[in-house]
Amino acid sequence: MTYPRYEQIRDALVERTREFTRLTGTSISAVGREAVSDTSFIADVEKGLSFTVGKYQRMHSWLDKNWPGRAANQ
Repeated sequence: MTYPRYEQIRDALVERTREFTRLTGTSISAVGREAVSDTSFIADVEKGLSFTVGKYQRMHSWLDKNWPGRAANQ
């Protein structure tokens, strides 16, 4: 069994967040503030700073809940 490397997980999180900001016009810092109470979270992740599984899960949960076109947003 092969597991994704940290870099793959990090890059996927950043790419997904950037896609959300592109689709919504929301700033990266606003997404970080709303999702994980940290305006510099994604910028820090892009710089290579580590993150916890909890923050990773909170970020993805927030993106899932707020993704444009989802039934919860309509």
